[in-house]
Order: sequence, then structure tokens, then C-alpha cells
Amino acid sequence: MAYDPEKHHRRSVRLKDYDYGQSGAYFVTVATHDRTCLFGVVAEGEIQLNEAGVMIQHWWVELSRKFPTIETDEFVIMPNHFHVLLFLSHTGTGLNTLVGECKRFMAYEIVGSLKKQGKNSILRNRFFLILC
Repeated sequence: MAYDPEKHHRRSVRLKDYDYGQSGAYFVTVATHDRTCLFGVVAEGEIQLNEAGVMIQHWWVELSRKFPTIETDEFVIMPNHFHVLLFLSHTGTGLNTLVGECKRFMAYEIVGSLKKQGKNSILRNRFFLILC
């Protein structure tokens, strides 16, 4: 199917005039490109994180150390996405910046790990846009 901008466009779920830099609690979902299962598998009803999933877990815990103006809370990692709950203190740093930095840290570490393992073909085929 050819791309048709009238049919194929993402609608933003963000509130039009809301300031996402203000203090508050935020529920964020981050998904992999094309919903590729890169963080683990579900076996017997439970998620079994792979190395990439463990790295996501690590960076979620580290996020509040890197950005002391946020407080991290609950999170759940699924094979192709993860959900997080965070509390942002008023700092002038917006939610987009924080989420972008978090995705950058995670992707950098995962790419480095794949290169060490000699799995460069994964990088060529699908990894550059892993976290959408």
C-alpha cells in the first residue's frame, strides 16, 4: 500500500495548549519501531527481559539520578514497548526533553551492546529508529 497523507498520519494525543514543562505526574509509553519485539518475550504469562530489556530497566532507575528534578515511579516493560509513570518538578525542562534524553541513553547502550556481540545486521535493518 502506497503512502497516502490523507489516510496515513499520526494524530497527536497531546493536549493542544497544555504546557508539558509544568510540574505534574505523567504517564508515558515508548514503543519500538514497527513494534519489533526487542526487549524480551512473554513466557508462561510473565515477561522475560533480554539484555536490551534489562538496559531499559537500568536506565529507568538511573533517570532520576541524571535528572534530580524528576521522580520516577512505577514502570512496566513489554517485549515491544514500555510504560512509565514519572513526576516532574517545575524546572523549565519539558517532558519531551526528558523523554528524548532517556531514549538516547537507552538506545546508545543497546547499540553498543549489539556491536560488541557482533550483531551489526540488526542495526542496519531496524535499529536506528528503535524508540519512536
